Amino acid sequence: MKKISTAILLLFLVVGATAQYKKASFFEKTGRTYGINAKLHAMGDGKGTPIGINFSFGRDQDGKRVFTFWDLTIIPGYDFKLNTGTENGEAITVTGKSRTQINYSYNWGYHLLKNEDNPKIQPYLTWGLNFHIFGGTKEISDNNSNSNTKMVSDRSFSCGLGGGAGVVYNVTPGFGFKLEGGYTYQANIELTQTDAKDYYHMYTSHPYVSAGVRFRIVSE
Repeated sequence: MKKISTAILLLFLVVGATAQYKKASFFEKTGRTYGINAKLHAMGDGKGTPIGINFSFGRDQDGKRVFTFWDLTIIPGYDFKLNTGTENGEAITVTGKSRTQINYSYNWGYHLLKNEDNPKIQPYLTWGLNFHIFGGTKEISDNNSNSNTKMVSDRSFSCGLGGGAGVVYNVTPGFGFKLEGGYTYQANIELTQTDAKDYYHMYTSHPYVSAGVRFRIVSE
């Protein structure tokens, strides 16, 4: 599974890079955008609010309200705590640490104001698709057994939909600060065959907030 996840990650990176290079240089085509953000994932349910690093690449052309971008988000491993029980009603607490989580998403955005003459403030709406391409658990306590009514998952396929709103404050036409908030709805399909009735996944539906900087190519 780990080899498969790594291969998927490399595939997304190659496809994304190829699309960006098409017809023009990666760092020269007008309207290209590049960003880096800190992203807080308010997952709760024993996982807390881990903070990840988000790398963004896209295109935002003058005069057009619709823009696109893709994100690669890396969340360092975090501690988790699951309160569950056995089929006999015995209370059980399962603890552990997740692996680094890696998420890829492709997004569309819509500027709420006219995108002309390099406006200082650009509020927008966004929506997109995401694929959780690497994750699972790194450490787990011994009482995560098939007798538990809820079991920590280590092998699952995960994808989702997200949407939110944000704003870019342009200090200059080529540099600005970006703030965004929204919600990610995540679906997990379990790949491990056990007798557990329910599963506890490392990456689940949650609200998020991100803040960082954006660079934009304004001339050839």
